[in-house]
Amino acid sequence: MPIIWTDAYLLNLLSEADKRIASDLDLHFDKIALTITSGKSTYSLNPSIKKVMYITWKGKKLEPLGFNETNDLAFNTAVVSDGVREEYSTSVPRYYSTHPNNMSVIRLIPTPNESFTPTGTEDLWDATQIRNHCIVTCYRYSDPTSDEFKLPEYLGRRYKKHYALYRAFLKEGKGQNLTAAAYHKKKYLAQLETLKLINANTYISKRCILQPNDLRERGFGVAVPQLPSNYPGRKV
Repeated sequence: MPIIWTDAYLLNLLSEADKRIASDLDLHFDKIALTITSGKSTYSLNPSIKKVMYITWKGKKLEPLGFNETNDLAFNTAVVSDGVREEYSTSVPRYYSTHPNNMSVIRLIPTPNESFTPTGTEDLWDATQIRNHCIVTCYRYSDPTSDEFKLPEYLGRRYKKHYALYRAFLKEGKGQNLTAAAYHKKKYLAQLETLKLINANTYISKRCILQPNDLRERGFGVAVPQLPSNYPGRKV
């Protein structure tokens, strides 16, 4: 039986589906400690970072600034040398801004006056480590080669399969089937919308209980106030 698509082509489509789903959804939450050099204000972020949620400096949250605000606040024009004409203040950073043409480059304001060199083995959820580092809290892109940041297998069975088949049947040449491509595209988009809804309500679905844990064991529930029988609007 002739082969329509090679394994390499299909694996490439599955990898593309990984990136497509991860770009449409915020799935991989992570914390990354930056290597900080005293006297240096600009830093390049990991290219796998999709969206920066917030940045902390030794546990204190830095406020984001727009590019124009950065220019007004960050420096005073001064002739430092023949090649340097901008003089930046050096202190504990209180703000950060992103480069207008490159979102993976940030500037800390004022310029850091300390140096941090993380080893990569720190527990960035630990309070002690948080107080000793500059940490970027973010969402990451999916990485099919990573055990930690790849899409779960059940997502592959439900979503990646239809995306790969949609793209495969759409390819011109032998095996092209526009009807099948349209079918798998609809299946993928419908399931993607369902996944978006589930992902958006992950935290909303949590329910806070303010009552004591043993209240039900005592044989009664939470007291509910009752309106008097003659209260206006009450139905008896």
